[in-house]
Amino acid sequence: MSSSDQVASARRAKRGWRLLPVLLAVAGVLVASNMVWKASKAAFSATTSNGTNTFATGTVSLTDNDSNAVLFNVNGLGPGDTGTQCIRVTYTGSLRSAVKLYGSGETATNSLDTYITFQIEEGTNASVPTFGSCTGFVSGSSIFNATMNTLPTTYGSAVGSWAPTAANQTKDYRFTYTISSSLPNTGQSATASVSFVWEAQNF
Repeated sequence: MSSSDQVASARRAKRGWRLLPVLLAVAGVLVASNMVWKASKAAFSATTSNGTNTFATGTVSLTDNDSNAVLFNVNGLGPGDTGTQCIRVTYTGSLRSAVKLYGSGETATNSLDTYITFQIEEGTNASVPTFGSCTGFVSGSSIFNATMNTLPTTYGSAVGSWAPTAANQTKDYRFTYTISSSLPNTGQSATASVSFVWEAQNF
């Protein structure tokens, strides 16, 4: 090989080495393009939805027509005395509930609470026109008839069968107290007190 041929061959070899990075770059672009195409091809998708789902709670609520007055505030009682008062309770909640009645804060001196008997009745309809009045009351059932000291004090042991299913349903209650005719002489100047509580729990 002549010296001129050797020079030409060396130049061609040098150009080949110079082209190698370009060829590698082109090959890289082709491989990357192929990967992008495959990735794009694998990204096909579809969705569906049924809109925004919402949740809200109901309520459990009670009111009565006593206007913050008490059923009984009587003095000068003696053996055999008795009295009656009525009250209307209204359910104002939205959930089905069971309404029960119990006593709270019961106190007594000289054991007077053991000589006072309460009969508590549920009415069959909303018949009581005003607080205290029992005009038109129709008894449906007697839910308690025992001495004051045995009144239940928690919802778990409370009495009553009312189960309202919607707002603005009412129930009337008639309370009759009787002082025992066997109240002893030690019962003079004795006192007793209790609060009546209606509680509703949904079911």
